[in-house]
Amino acid sequence: MPKLQKRLSRKVGDKIYHKWTINLPNKIIEKINFKEGDILNATARQGKLILSVEGKKKSSRNDSIESKAFGIARLKKGIKIFNMSMDKLEKKYGTEVPADELEEELSKKLTQEEIDHAVGTLFVGGDCFFPKKDYIRRI
Repeated sequence: MPKLQKRLSRKVGDKIYHKWTINLPNKIIEKINFKEGDILNATARQGKLILSVEGKKKSSRNDSIESKAFGIARLKKGIKIFNMSMDKLEKKYGTEVPADELEEELSKKLTQEEIDHAVGTLFVGGDCFFPKKDYIRRI
């Protein structure tokens, strides 16, 4: 059964921006012959959502390299903003920064996806840890 999900995209001041995702089962995707990377048109008619393929994405080695370079650039941006935010908050709170304060600071400049990617990389790499519940400390 398809499912509609609302996700936080970013928060700028008091304004909250969301993005919407529709999860479709594999059976449906296979029946309509959509492929990952297809560019889709979406139209609404009489209370129904109609999706169609606008064009097939042409995959090439250059696309893959450009995509990886873009991903690395986004990760570097996220880590840089994370470190700048931690610097600012450490001046206010000391070495143990409240996680909710950091999340609020990051959401001013990054999408939720960028935050998840950067913070996940820092925590998996051992650069940060949670000394207490809801607090973050850099190593």
